[in-house]
Formats: sequence, structure tokens, C-alpha cells
Amino acid sequence: MSTVHDPMKAPISLHGLGFIQVQLQGGQRLHVWHPDLPRRKCFLHSAIHNHRFGFESHVLVGRQININYNVFSAKENDATHRLYLHEGARTANGGRPWTPNAEVVMVEESRDVIDAGWVYRMLPYDFHRTEPGGDGRVATLMIKRGEGSAGAMSSCRIGIEPDTDFDRFQLTPLQLWTYVIEVLGGIGPFDQAEQDFIHGTDSYPPCDYCGNTPDHHPWHGSGILNGVESRHIHACNTCRHLLPGSQAELNLLNKVEQMAAYHEGPKGFFDWIDLQKSLRNGSQPGSPEGLNQPQKGGDQ
Repeated sequence: MSTVHDPMKAPISLHGLGFIQVQLQGGQRLHVWHPDLPRRKCFLHSAIHNHRFGFESHVLVGRQININYNVFSAKENDATHRLYLHEGARTANGGRPWTPNAEVVMVEESRDVIDAGWVYRMLPYDFHRTEPGGDGRVATLMIKRGEGSAGAMSSCRIGIEPDTDFDRFQLTPLQLWTYVIEVLGGIGPFDQAEQDFIHGTDSYPPCDYCGNTPDHHPWHGSGILNGVESRHIHACNTCRHLLPGSQAELNLLNKVEQMAAYHEGPKGFFDWIDLQKSLRNGSQPGSPEGLNQPQKGGDQ
């Protein structure tokens, strides 16, 4: 029996395709992309892959680009990629073995842009890759739908050696949670008072909903504002719940809170969840001093 730690059994882990996985109940995962996350060295040549399960992915934050591929058997000297099968015990760095398989031709079939609040779906063993749009900060809720028996596959462009030694444990759980909080929270891993203390409060742009100029760093969002697509929306604390995707984020926070309680989340995490929920509900958060008080809670 293998004694290697399985990252898929950890509540939070890093994936070589440049995103974080948070395990939820009921076959669900929270996936979080951030431009500063490590990726395997061959990423640009090996991002096309499949899954042994089907899934639907709800985009919660940002914009996801899902690119589907057709795979054809290669004739002599026309292969673009080699397939690699992921089966067997995990390696010391947490990944599955890369077992060479067939040489194939990969052809892009379709490219879909999915904004926050929308869903995309994949069938088992269909090949695709994803690109986080916008500033590279994206969060999705993935729900499994059916599962096959054979292992998943990755592809790597012919002539490129796959990075089979990517270390899925190179970041600590606390570091991973910091990225999750930044993407879900909108203004980073610090609370509002800390942001003001660090960056100063000389002047702030007015709220795009009520028109008032806040005395704090505004919240940011993107989506439909007054019937027009806007990439940069400002909101004060009172109007934070009006930002696009707030209800989806509130539902997600409830799921993450349940997961964090089950896994006894890190100190201060429940304080952050309470702050985020209060802002998305349109109520004022508690005093900054109160944020540090003890709270309840304890493939490839």
C-alpha cells in the first residue's frame, strides 16, 4: 500500500495546471485560479486534458474560457501531441504517473467564454483546456456528473518533455487559503481596515450604485451596470451586495463555511467568512477590532 500523501484527500491542494482545489461534500470542488500560482514547467504545451468523470462548472468569480478539442489518430509524421495516461499510485510530489500512450492530432473544436453566474459542462473523457480570463482571478464550483473506470489523460506537444515532477505540496495550506481569500474576497487577504492602513485613504472613487464617495477602499466587480457591460464597477460597503455575482458568492461562502468547519479551518477564517457574508447581505460588518475575536467552528 502506498504511503504517499494523496492531495485529493486533503481539504485544499495545488494543481499543476495553475489552480487550487478545495474539496467540498457531495462530489463538489471549489477551483480557484490566480496569476501568481505555480504551474508545471510544460504548462503551455500540456494544458489539453480530459477527466474520467463528467462535470458541470459554475463560474462564481471572473471569466472562464473553456476550449474543446477533437482528437484524431495521427498518420505518419503528422502528430501534434502525445497522450499520457494517469493511472497508478501517486508519486512523492503528489501527482499520478505519466504513462506514454498514442500520438494524436489535436484540433480546436470550440471556444466558449463563461462569465460569473453561468455554467459550462463536460462529458467524461472529452478533451479540453481552460484559460482564466480578465486579470486571471477566477473561481468555479465544479460538480461531478458520472464517472468512468479508465484513468484520465493529459497531452503534451510532440518534442516537449512533460513535467512529471511538479510538486503539489510546494505551498502550505495557509498560503493556498490566502489565494482563495483574495480571489473570493475581491480586495485581497486583508480586511478593510488593514487595506486602509497599508494603502492610505486620501481619496476613493464614488460608488457606482448610490453615487456617494466612500471613506474606505471600494469593492470591485465586473458585469452589467445600468444595462451596459462594465469591466470595473465600484461599490461602497452598503451597496456591496448589488455587485454582479453576490448571491452566487453568498451561496459559495455557505458551502465553504460548512467545509471549513468539517476540516477545522485555520484561525481567523470563520471571521473572514462572517465579514464577507455580512457585506454581501448589504449589512455593515462588525468593528475591525472584533474581527480577531474567537469564533465558532472548529483525477490528476
